[in-house]
Amino acid sequence: LILTVVQRSGVRSMRNNKYLLSVLLVLTITVSLVVLVLVRTFLPIVILPNFNLANILLVSLVALVLNYYITGKDNDYISIAVAFVAFLLLPFVAGFTTFVEGLLLAVKGVITFTATKFVFGSIIERLETNGKNIFTPVITEKTLLGVGGPSSVEISETTVLMEQNKNLHQQLQHKTEDWNKLLTKLKKENYRKEMTPNVWPTNSHWVTSEFGGRYNPFDGYSSDWHGGLDIADNYGEPVYATASGYVEYSGWYYGYGKYIRLNHDYGYKTAYAHMAELYVSSGDYVTKGEVIGTVGSTGYSTGPHLHYEVLLWGEEINPRDLM
Repeated sequence: LILTVVQRSGVRSMRNNKYLLSVLLVLTITVSLVVLVLVRTFLPIVILPNFNLANILLVSLVALVLNYYITGKDNDYISIAVAFVAFLLLPFVAGFTTFVEGLLLAVKGVITFTATKFVFGSIIERLETNGKNIFTPVITEKTLLGVGGPSSVEISETTVLMEQNKNLHQQLQHKTEDWNKLLTKLKKENYRKEMTPNVWPTNSHWVTSEFGGRYNPFDGYSSDWHGGLDIADNYGEPVYATASGYVEYSGWYYGYGKYIRLNHDYGYKTAYAHMAELYVSSGDYVTKGEVIGTVGSTGYSTGPHLHYEVLLWGEEINPRDLM
């Protein structure tokens, strides 16, 4: 009966609130059991053997709550179907031994459940039709958020202004949260761009040797693997860090001559070889676009140029894929 009152009262927000429904179910079952104990104490002749009436009431309540959970609206057919299936399973709970007894109990339970729901629902509809709506919907922030029009209850202008002020405050909070999320995202994106080597390391874009397999530049016929780009430029021209990061190595490095290796985030490293001058030392932090040295021809080199490499998680990749 309590669930039917709620179902007919217009408190629509409870239909999708499983927490309130669960509390209401526990409350209703508790009240029902108390009433059953009192009736059994003072009118024992009314109670059927094996607590059949208690089973009927409890399964009726479960059927109503399941109806809410499944459909979120008043659907008599689903309620009756759920109740019938539940009653049909009662022989295992109530201790019946035959399927026929369980089927009879199921039919009896569905009839009682349907009659109670129909009679009480009709009473409430008649009260509402006569203008005696005793089940006033609860006014909450959600019911006043973005809605309007005539109301069945009296609401003062002060209450409306207070609710509008609450709504504006909530909207401001949501906007602030959205802006903070956007700012955080932009910061992360800017940080990623700073750490990604996606610019040229020299003013010159004249590539004299591409990434990949090539002929050995010193004998002209043997095969050779080239793990970067050779960019020709005038002697002494600036060399730029293509991403921000720490200087992992700065100094002479075998055939690479004067050499710098930078360690960036997101798994990137960059290397600059055959330089004439080195302006940074190991452990220094450099920013994207900062001059770290000059173009030269140190090490195994045939002329002034910069050998430029990009590594991702230790593997050489083609720098052009990022430029």
